[in-house]
Amino acid sequence: MGAVTGRVLFEEGDSPSEEFSVTARLEEVTRADAPATVVDERTTRHAAGTTPRYELHCASVDPRARYVVRIVAACGAARWTSYASHPVLTRGRTPRADVAVRRRR
Repeated sequence: MGAVTGRVLFEEGDSPSEEFSVTARLEEVTRADAPATVVDERTTRHAAGTTPRYELHCASVDPRARYVVRIVAACGAARWTSYASHPVLTRGRTPRADVAVRRRR
């Protein structure tokens, strides 16, 4: 089993001012011509001003596959999303990824 952990990082001065949720997804994205397969998804609640951490699990890691982490944070109508690829677990990648998120405009 592969566990993936990390922190969710908000841009300076743009973090939620109230309690918020974080949905973290571990996706298998090996095939460029196919939709991602969700391997694990967890939603957690966090207090304003905190740095959220996530933990995701993969029952069986295929060393030939490519896995990435995606994050969506929500506070009321405001949404923050990961904007870069965060590969983990295979192809020399570690099981840890700190993921920066940016507010959707």
